[in-house]
Amino acid sequence: MELRHLRSFAVLAEERHFGRAAARLHIAQPALSQQVKQLERELGVPLFTRTTRRVELTEAGARFVEHARTVLGDVARAEDDMALVASGRAGRVSVGFIGTATYDVLPRVAREVRAALPDVELELRGELLSPELVAGLADRTFDLALIRPDPLNHGDLDVRTLRTERLVAVLPAGHPLARR
Repeated sequence: MELRHLRSFAVLAEERHFGRAAARLHIAQPALSQQVKQLERELGVPLFTRTTRRVELTEAGARFVEHARTVLGDVARAEDDMALVASGRAGRVSVGFIGTATYDVLPRVAREVRAALPDVELELRGELLSPELVAGLADRTFDLALIRPDPLNHGDLDVRTLRTERLVAVLPAGHPLARR
């Protein structure tokens, strides 16, 4: 059973006229008639009674039209959903992160992603070390990683700085290194 046959059947069931249905489908009337006949052969029942002026659904046609509309609606929703996934506005994004990212960076990034892309599911995996996260990017375990930069050049990765930190050394006042 082909989707185009279901579409043709559903439009003809709505229009109840071959000429109008064919025009709406942008196909020739004989092609529409062929598709309906193929569908009827495949199902083993007549779906329409035909007169010179009108087309009416048979009992089988009236029952089948609901199934056809359900299938066509499901297909349309699946197409819409896949368009969201293809555009990056839906799907799953696996995020790996170092432990300190959970303090402020990760919650902020997660909030922003959820606000901007509500159909994207974030899969968070953390408390890992930067080398593990870089390896996870390489083997596609992660789509995104929040790491501490290291001096190695990762030419195959797009690296963006989210935050710079000022680190200080703290020693007891009496420690020999405190005078330096």
